[in-house]
Amino acid sequence: MAPPFSQVFVTFYSSSGELLSSQVLSNTSPYPVSMYALNEIESELFEVELKPLLFPSNYE
Repeated sequence: MAPPFSQVFVTFYSSSGELLSSQVLSNTSPYPVSMYALNEIESELFEVELKPLLFPSNYE
């Protein structure tokens, strides 16, 4: 279930901990964040990190 924020920063890692991709997603987009994450997990990715964008200019 997607967090109750307008945007989240989604990061995907492989099973070895390698950063694969990251993307800013909006809960108002045609595909909900949770469905995007499930599709990526099914693509043999191991870990998904969702964090709210409280400060969009700070992506760490």
